[in-house]
Amino acid sequence: VRARVVGSVRWVYGTGYAIVRDGGGRSVREASAVSTGDRISARVARGELTAKVTSVSSVEETGR
Repeated sequence: VRARVVGSVRWVYGTGYAIVRDGGGRSVREASAVSTGDRISARVARGELTAKVTSVSSVEETGR
């Protein structure tokens, strides 16, 4: 079962999506889970990025 899950995650990365985690290592599922100034990391197909949040807007605010 584990191999199936890992394969699925690799497929997701390959489509251009990333898994974003907050400074505590928890998955970020919505913009309101982080605040301006927080550090986040994004796991992509071939590596990981770290970033500092400079602004946060929710779907309700952007209409997207």
